[in-house]
Order: sequence, then C-alpha cells, then structure tokens
Amino acid sequence: MPTANLKPEKKYLGKLWITVIRCAGLRKVQTIGEQDPYVEIEVNGKKQKTKTMHDVEFNPEFGERFHWDLENVESPVVFFRVWNENKMVLDDVIGDLKVPLAVLLAKEDMVQKIPLYRSMKRQIKSGSMMIKVEYFGDGGLPKAPKASGMAFSRYGTFSLAADVAGVLEERVANNKLTFHKGQTLRDYFGFDACANAEKRLIVCYLGEDGKPNRPVVYEDVREDTVIELINWNERKAEAEAAKFEEMASLHEKEAERIREAHEKALEKAAEEAKARAVANEEKKKMASELRALQEALARTQASLKQVEAKSASLESKLKTLNEASNANAEVKAKLRNESHTVAGLKGYVSRLKRHKARYETLQKDNQKSEENLNGLKKAYVSTFATLRATKDNVEKLATEAMNLKRTRPTGAWSFGSTSTEKKNEKVTCKNGHLVRLYPRNGGGWACDGRHNKGGCKSGCTGFYQLRGVTRYRCSACDFDYCGKCHDFLANGEKEPESWKERKVTCTKGHELRPERYNTNGWACDGRKEECGCLSGCTGFRQLSTVERFRCRACDFDLCGKCYNSKKAGIVPVGKTCYLKAHTGKYVYTANRHASAQSSTKGTKEAVRFKEIAPGRYVITSVDSGKNLQVDKSQGLCRFENQNEGAWETFKIEKHGNLIFLMSHLKTVVQVKPNGTMYAENTNRQAWEGLVVEV
Repeated sequence: MPTANLKPEKKYLGKLWITVIRCAGLRKVQTIGEQDPYVEIEVNGKKQKTKTMHDVEFNPEFGERFHWDLENVESPVVFFRVWNENKMVLDDVIGDLKVPLAVLLAKEDMVQKIPLYRSMKRQIKSGSMMIKVEYFGDGGLPKAPKASGMAFSRYGTFSLAADVAGVLEERVANNKLTFHKGQTLRDYFGFDACANAEKRLIVCYLGEDGKPNRPVVYEDVREDTVIELINWNERKAEAEAAKFEEMASLHEKEAERIREAHEKALEKAAEEAKARAVANEEKKKMASELRALQEALARTQASLKQVEAKSASLESKLKTLNEASNANAEVKAKLRNESHTVAGLKGYVSRLKRHKARYETLQKDNQKSEENLNGLKKAYVSTFATLRATKDNVEKLATEAMNLKRTRPTGAWSFGSTSTEKKNEKVTCKNGHLVRLYPRNGGGWACDGRHNKGGCKSGCTGFYQLRGVTRYRCSACDFDYCGKCHDFLANGEKEPESWKERKVTCTKGHELRPERYNTNGWACDGRKEECGCLSGCTGFRQLSTVERFRCRACDFDLCGKCYNSKKAGIVPVGKTCYLKAHTGKYVYTANRHASAQSSTKGTKEAVRFKEIAPGRYVITSVDSGKNLQVDKSQGLCRFENQNEGAWETFKIEKHGNLIFLMSHLKTVVQVKPNGTMYAENTNRQAWEGLVVEV
C-alpha cells in the first residue's frame, strides 16, 4: 500500500533554548547512599548537561538553560537522559526520553512536563521532568488555516503529541481526509511522535449537524478511514450574504415608498403655490377695482356737494318766487322747469348713496380677503417646514441604504444579564440618601468605597475597572458602591481597629488632594522609590485613566494605588499577626527558606510588620527576630538576617481582604503549590495574595 511520505516538516533555521526546571519521582538506582542526579540533553549531535545535584535523590531542582543554533536541520530529535553520578564506577542511567522537536513545540504553554522511561521499548516510567522550550526562527510543521471546519488534530501519545492540523489541511481533497488500511501514521506524517509507543491520531471537526466529531486513527491503520469535512466559513459567509441581500431589498422598498411620498408632497406644494398665485391675482384685481371705486366716490362726493349747494340756491329762489306770487305764466313755467331739475338732482343723490353702500360692502370683502391671505401664508410656512423635514428624512434613509449596500453586516446584538435589587435600607451615601441597584453598568465608574478604611472590597482603585460588577448608586449625589462594598456595609461589618488611616503627604509634608482634572501629561512620583509605582508607571503619559492625588505647591503626584498604600493602615503595624496563603497554610518562619506549610498558628508562624518609611514595610519573625528578604538572583524568599535594607523592604498593595507584597525587584511574592515562596513575576492572582490574621 503506498504511503504519503511527503515530509511536511520544514527544515529548522533559528535558535532553540531548553530550560531544565526540575525532575520529580526519579527511580532509585543507587543501593548505598543517596544518588547524585544530573541531566544530559542532545540535539543534532550536540550534547549539553546540567550541574550535578548532590544528596538530592528523587526531586532535584536545576533551573539551568541551554542553547542550540539550528541551521537547516531536518526533523531534529531531542534526547533527554538523566544520569546518577558515581565516583568509583560508571554513571547509571535513571531514565531517558527521545522525542521530535515538533512534538515539544506543539503545546501552547512553553513550560511542560515530559515523562522519563526506564525502557523505551516497554514504556516503563522512571519519573518526570519539567522543562521550558523556546524556539525563535523558521521551520517546523505548517500552521493550520482552519478553513475546513477542523478544530484540532493531535498525533502521538496522551502526554506527547504533535499538532498536525496544518499537515492535514494541506492533504484535504474534496473536503475529505483518506487513510488506507495497512498505512502507518509515521510514514504518513514523515516522523515518529514517540518511538516504541502506541500512538494514534485524533481529529476533531464539525459534522453536518454542527456537533463535534472526534474519530481516532491508530498507528497501523486497521481499516480504510474517510473523514468528511465541511467548510463552515463558506456556509457562514453564504448565510450572511443572503441576510444582507434581504435587508438591502427591504431598505430599497422603504426608500421607494419615501420617494413616492416625497413626490406627492411636491405635487401638493405645487397646487398650493398655484392657488396662492390665483389668490394674489384676485387680490390685485380687487385692489384695482377698489381704487377705481374710491376715485369715483370722491368725484361723486364733490358733485353731491355742488348739487346740494345748487339745490339750496334753487330752493331759496323757489321760496322767493312763491312769496312773490305767480306774477305771470312765464315765471310759473320757469318754476316748473326748475322743479323738474331739482327732482332729477334728488334721483342722482339717491344713486350716489347706493354707490356709497356698495363701496362699504367692497371694503368689508377686501378685509375678509386679507384675512384669508394671511391664513394661506401661515399654511404655506407650515407646508414648507414639513417639506424640508421630509427631504432631510429622504436623504438620511437614502444614505443608510447606500451604506447597507456597501457594508456587510457583522456581529449581533448581545443582551446582558440582570440582577435582582436587594431591598435593604441600611446602606446610604455620604449625604444619607439610600443607594439603589443601578441597572446600567458601563465601565466608566469607580466604587467610592475605595476612600473608606480598608479600601474597596472588589479591589477598585480608580475608574474603568469594574465593568460587569454589580453597581449601587445615589444619582442625586453621584455616589456609587460595588456589590461587595454594599453587602459589607449592609451586614454591619467593620474594619479592624488596628488599621487606622493617616494623612498622605508630599516630601515637604503637604497633604495630597484628589485632582479633578486628570490629563495624560503626568507621572506617579512613587516610581522614584525603591519598589517603584504600584500601577507600573515608569514615565510620563502612561496614566490617563488612573486616579490622581496631587500637591500643587510642590508639583508632587501619586496614583490611586500608591496613595491608598500610604493612606490606610494596610497591615496592623507592630502587632503580632499571621500570614495565610491561598493553600490554607500559614507562613512558617523557623526555617531559613520561607514557606507556607503550617496548619496551626503558633510562635514559629507569628510575624510583625514594621514601617520604616511611608509605604515601605519590613516583615520580622517573632520567633527568630530575622527579617524576610528576597534573593536578588533567584527571587527566593527567606528569613536571613536582621537587616532593614533594600532586600528586606516591601511595598504592600491591598485588594479586598488580600495583600500583595512587592519586593525591591518590583516582583510580587507568590506561594507555590508545594508551599515554597518566590518573587518571580508581577501578577496579582490568587496564589500571589496573602491574608493577614491578627
């Protein structure tokens, strides 16, 4: 049966570092006395070994690091062997392991535990070894692009396996992986994950139903095996494209409906404008007619005055004629003629009166027309405002439709969980108002319990630290409590009386005040002390969101963590107390090396804190009077002497009921699972925290 045998592993070109940390559970090969183990490592024909650990039989600590330069090395193998050094005879082999470098580089954690075997053929264990593998360069197995729905693929034993997902991704044909009966996995991948051991290949992928499948292929393929894979990325992209097309169609329909409404509004506005133009024409016509009637009325009034004057004159003449009697017929005839003239003038006067009445009626109609014109003006203004708002909405929706066409929708809405408000009327703000559960909990707030004795119970020292934490708030006073501080106060608990607050001052004794305007152009002056800044500040423009306390007269600043470390009595200074680790054990001070291994509290576990400078403490054993110090080279903690120098000085940071000891190396003291105390890193996890019991 033909095999793949394509040598997928690329040649290694780079630097390899292997650190031997410790061995555990080594078998005993020396019958008389204690054995002296050491470790020998061979890579590409180059051997290097550790120092011999004398009088340490089963669990030696090495902590040595070795380096190899790999130049176009194909499939390098690392050979570990643990020897027992003998002075009179040849050295004895305690255990060994031969493993490809690709297997050691497959794990995400560089620190790993490997087994040691007395006999590689029979797989008889002879102990284990803790190592750290670091590789900087090119080569090795290809990385998996994860385009075929494959979660992971491991080839090897339970403890020693290589990540071969990248190799399998290259050999996928028509979304299928095929293994033939009689084929061996070591020929298929081009290397042996662990010699003389039963190995297998585990492939984890998603099936048609979306659930993970994990078939197993053994070293010697017992039957033809076909694994069908699904390209879930393509399916997801198709679903998102269909959803996007549906949303774009809906938005296009909505935009069409809005355009139709806009056109109708424009037609209505045109009709109203036309009606206004007709009204204006009628108004102009009526105004011209009114002016003509006013001119005719003026002329009629002037003629009426002349006629009235003439009528008065004629009446006076008629009276004179009546008084003179009818002297002759000519006079009577003349008088009759004048009477007819007067009657005609009276008819003319009556017609003028009718014209005057018509003029008044026209004035009233003109006034009503002006009122109607004012109403039309108001309707025009309202219609214009509505038209402008409609136009803005149309432009906004059109823009959104264009953006939806150009941008693929990503993500989904997520909904946070809610919590039930506790009905408790004990907890109030600084002004006596009841604090209540606040449903909206963003990240831009800080617990005001950090200003109380002992600080915030959730460990808050400034803003943007409590996203997702239960929040109680007094909106009137802009006052907040986290859930732990609220429950602490609601239960009526109090801080120990020996932990008293004090004023925090600058170098000249001025008290520091909270700085309201917190710009980015400042730095914590706690960085100049031996243990450094508790917030990790080393220079300017690093603390834009950190709480700031300042003395403006001296231009002196402290961050929130350094301020709280100096302000509150974080530990009971001068009193006998006990340090309890996360393992539940107390720190034992009678030995030279500090460790947390005691289950009782006695004189050998008692310590006292002494503050030698603001924010700097020394921890002294009550039993021996020696001070706890941190070794500069290895970070080992021990009770060595009674000095109070830099090695014995600690800064203390308090988070809730835990304290963290920061050494002069700017590392935090932690307790290993075996109880040993080291200061190796700057983490603040549970195993770095200690509880002070008075």
